[in-house]
Amino acid sequence: MRVISSRWTYFYKRVVPLIGWSFPALAILRWLSDRHSPPSFDPVFLLIPIGTAVLTHVFLHALSHDLADEVVEAGDSLIVRKAGEEARIALAEIINVDASTLFNPPRITLSLRTPCRFGAKIVFSPPPNRHLFAPFAPNPTAEALIERVHRARMAR
Repeated sequence: MRVISSRWTYFYKRVVPLIGWSFPALAILRWLSDRHSPPSFDPVFLLIPIGTAVLTHVFLHALSHDLADEVVEAGDSLIVRKAGEEARIALAEIINVDASTLFNPPRITLSLRTPCRFGAKIVFSPPPNRHLFAPFAPNPTAEALIERVHRARMAR
């Protein structure tokens, strides 16, 4: 059994949002704790850090919320772990493998013939590509997975 998802998934899903939320929170705390500010309270100055926090949440949620925690190759199937749950997906049940390399983190989306407990699509981040022109090179994990899925479907 070999892990085909990135070790950085935890960082993208848990640490990056904390960092993204900390800067607006620190700006608000700094502004509220400033003792040398004039006595008038102008809430307009709170709009920028609050807006930044909202946009940070929306973008990070869209890019990393749906990522599986871990994907492991297990012979003729994949074991997907997400939020403490686990699902085994046969390679022959995958109808499409889509690799989006221009995202950070990179993403591989597996479209399933029949939905599993995580839905009809499984999204995970593959290990980083070590190629010099990585954004333009095909992802080796996705290429290998496409080949394995094709062979599993032909063996049916």
